[in-house]
Amino acid sequence: MSRDIGRPWRGRLVVDAVFFQDWTTGIARVWREVLLEWASRGFASQVLIVDRVRTAPRIAGYSYIDAPRYEFADDAAEQNRLGQLCRQVKADAFASSYYTIAAGVPNLLVLHDMIPERVGEDLNVPMWRQKQRAIAAAAGFACVSQNTLRDFQELYVQAAKRPTVLAPNGVKGFSPPTEEEAAAFRKNFCALALGGRPHVMFINGGGGIKNGSLLKRALTLWPERKRFSLLVTTPPQHAVEWYPLVPGMVFSPTYFSDHDLRLAYGTAYCLVHPSIYEGFGLAVLEALACGCPVIASNTSSQPEVAGDAALYINPYDAEGLVKALDEIGKPERREKLRRRGLERAAEFTWSRSVQALESLLHQIAPTPSIDDR
Repeated sequence: MSRDIGRPWRGRLVVDAVFFQDWTTGIARVWREVLLEWASRGFASQVLIVDRVRTAPRIAGYSYIDAPRYEFADDAAEQNRLGQLCRQVKADAFASSYYTIAAGVPNLLVLHDMIPERVGEDLNVPMWRQKQRAIAAAAGFACVSQNTLRDFQELYVQAAKRPTVLAPNGVKGFSPPTEEEAAAFRKNFCALALGGRPHVMFINGGGGIKNGSLLKRALTLWPERKRFSLLVTTPPQHAVEWYPLVPGMVFSPTYFSDHDLRLAYGTAYCLVHPSIYEGFGLAVLEALACGCPVIASNTSSQPEVAGDAALYINPYDAEGLVKALDEIGKPERREKLRRRGLERAAEFTWSRSVQALESLLHQIAPTPSIDDR
């Protein structure tokens, strides 16, 4: 494997952009950034993207082929269709953004988390049965964190013996706002939507493993809450779990573009990320890159991502979160976390991610180097 580090993989890859047909969440961001990084490295000419009902991101340099929606119930037929496509274009390997399979060609599978297995979801639902089939079919795996790798090795013992690499996510396009940008955001958004109060920030809805319920309990207990506002990055129609509201706090559920999300991070009092389980924790990394102080759970991959650049809490301890909300307001602590967060975020690059994917391609679908030809 060592001789492959830095050596381009010269094969042909088919990528199924199936995740984009239904979701724009973190996995979509990961694949978009991977494709952008590959394009910047001149790799796009080797990739054919399967575009489900015209939902894939359009990036210069790639070739696309239109495809119908994927349905989990039709997987057997889809495996054959994707396998036939790979043979037609003489593909050396196949990668799916979300658990589709191409028959008869080495499949590379990126594992983002083991959430359904770890939190007790019904593994018989079609989506998770498909995940199991994709793991059984894959020739090699890329895990986005050490935590996901450990869970994979424990839960899928035999599959984990196949070639496996660590491919942590990166961060790009997120940085501290300038003073002018911050002032404009406070004037145009914070003053109108948040009453001009400093905002505590929470990513995604209030239920489930993201653990918004803990934040709501802690804010209700927090004596300082009336000086602050709560900003939840979700469309208003998805914010029903936040009602009734925390007494005395201004509340705004808002879905942001990446441009405005950067400004929201960069002007926040803090990001609270009390998730019970994260495969990686991309929001934590984005916040650090914007100079935003972070309070995160001491579980799963979050300490692995943030290192010493965040305050950590028990995700079941509301009073512990109250103490952290006070602690993170201390000027010296804030400045130390801000500086360390910027340093930490700089360690995570998409270049490192795609190099790991290419090293895995070398293992599961080796192609001759120029010297070998």
